[in-house]
Amino acid sequence: MFLERNKMLRQKLFKDFLKNKKNLAIRDQLIEMHLPLVKKIANQFKYFPKSLQREDLYQGFFVGDY
Repeated sequence: MFLERNKMLRQKLFKDFLKNKKNLAIRDQLIEMHLPLVKKIANQFKYFPKSLQREDLYQGFFVGDY
């Protein structure tokens, strides 16, 4: 039950964000919801350029650069 509500909330937030990408409050909520998963994925990268920091990977996943 909780997972279904969480999934529905995530979908609603994402749809609202797509309607207005300048709404930083929704963006921040989405980032907070997905940060554990993104960190888990980014931590699997063992090698990346010296000019790139692990935090850049986190930001890239959210912004869509990677």
